Amino acid sequence: MFAVFVATIAGITTAPLPMSAVALIGSTVGVLVGVLAFADVTKSTGTDLVWLVMLAFFISRGVIKTGLGRRIALMFMRLLGKRTLGLGYGLALTELIISPAVPSITARAGGVMLPITRAISEILGSHANDPESRGKVGTYLILCAFHANIITAGMFITAMAGNPLAVKLAADQGVSINWLEWAVAASVPGLLCLAIIPVAMLWIAQPRIRETPDATSLAQRELSAMERATGGDLMHSNRLSAIRAVRVRSAALLSTEAALKGVH
Repeated sequence: MFAVFVATIAGITTAPLPMSAVALIGSTVGVLVGVLAFADVTKSTGTDLVWLVMLAFFISRGVIKTGLGRRIALMFMRLLGKRTLGLGYGLALTELIISPAVPSITARAGGVMLPITRAISEILGSHANDPESRGKVGTYLILCAFHANIITAGMFITAMAGNPLAVKLAADQGVSINWLEWAVAASVPGLLCLAIIPVAMLWIAQPRIRETPDATSLAQRELSAMERATGGDLMHSNRLSAIRAVRVRSAALLSTEAALKGVH
């Protein structure tokens, strides 16, 4: 414990990183080596849920900055994008994959989904500022992305900043909910809704374009432009996989502690 304390103070004094980053690293090392209980780290905020939201935002920044979220979306577009319905399912699946790691519906929609959705729409001749062309495919894709974003926000504790508050309110009433329990309970209605959305939007938006071969070529061009997966992509992907594995395999281990280890 003394060594961790001295190293943390030295880091704060010499400032190789911002003070908050040094303190976070010191706390994590203390938990990992067993000299500090995780409950002691989160005691100052009264609940570990505050840390859960903060750490999830750190992870989400990595998803966007490394381009991992964009790469996942483009891979689904390349795989399913030959038809308009396939594009809808590609958007829904992208949301499902990245939502546990991005606790902001705004960040997912604006930082990952919107640029890709808009680019595909414009390639297919559907422009947001042209009312006549919106109905070709743009309206349909935006509605699919929007509704998938809302559905996935409720499927995981870490998919929206408000979800941990619901967990805290339940805990105050004596009901304990961990990450895995929430995900399992929400999986059936969530997956059912994600399966229905692209089909339902075909009936509601009625896009005039039903075959979209250009979308797959666009996705391939964008993936080629991004070149091969970078070290940042692979490292962040491995971290997300490890965090999810810890959450699923050990309900006893707090999601917040898994996220804290994943950030480092």
